[in-house]
Amino acid sequence: YAAKNDVERLHLLSAAATSISEGDVMNKSVRAKQNWGLMPYANIVSSVMPASTMRGSREVFGLHPGERNFNRFPSWLGKNSTHGKNKRLLQEVHSHAMTSEGFKADAASLREYYLPLLKLLTTRPMKSAALGGKEKEGIPEAMATMDAYCLTRQDWESIQDVTKLKGNGPLFADAALGIPTAVKSAFTRECNDKGRVVHSGILTQEAKRGRKRGAAAVADDDDEEEGDGGSDGEGEGEDGLPKKPKISAKRLAAIGFVAKDDGKKKPAAKKKAAPKKKKDAK
Repeated sequence: YAAKNDVERLHLLSAAATSISEGDVMNKSVRAKQNWGLMPYANIVSSVMPASTMRGSREVFGLHPGERNFNRFPSWLGKNSTHGKNKRLLQEVHSHAMTSEGFKADAASLREYYLPLLKLLTTRPMKSAALGGKEKEGIPEAMATMDAYCLTRQDWESIQDVTKLKGNGPLFADAALGIPTAVKSAFTRECNDKGRVVHSGILTQEAKRGRKRGAAAVADDDDEEEGDGGSDGEGEGEDGLPKKPKISAKRLAAIGFVAKDDGKKKPAAKKKAAPKKKKDAK
């Protein structure tokens, strides 16, 4: 460092601040009075002189020894990309949680107060028995917590990514490390088998075996709604099991769900031919 003690460091800090202030005065004169001849001097006074005054390696400030300052430029690019990704994942989780009945908070409160607890409630039951978990028997407990906040399997992964912090100690450990691979695979199959889809505040779970696709399913839903007066009564299917309530296309449109365009080209409207003008009789 250029300074040998704290007193000299304070004097150098004062000199650097004075140089930056003088550079600002010159820059204002250049911009306001079009005095472009001062531009080289303004650059030297505002940047070169303060850097020369405070030359030396980067100092570390803070209460903890070895604490790092802000990341340097190359590593900042990666950190900024990760920040943007986590922000996008947080917005997706927040949009799904807002569709539940008991959650009314903004994204910042969700990240600060809810996600750390949700991470524990959705991972601790599935951990190995050696770590105090229930393994496969804890899957229903974790899924019940996810149902309460309308979370999907992808949201579970997003919570792990958003709440991941870099450091040493139990607070920085990955919560999903204690889950055996077989339990995690069973958890994924359980989520996929129930077809968990979030539609504007409704978490529907449809059985794949009885699912209909295409225009036939929409027609059946419309006929059912018109036939029974829009009731969702449970009947019995062909296999004797009770049918689960269906959500018709009209009801999805009423709650704000809009189906995506199927990409088919619509036939162009035929242009009407212009009426021919009658020739004047000679």
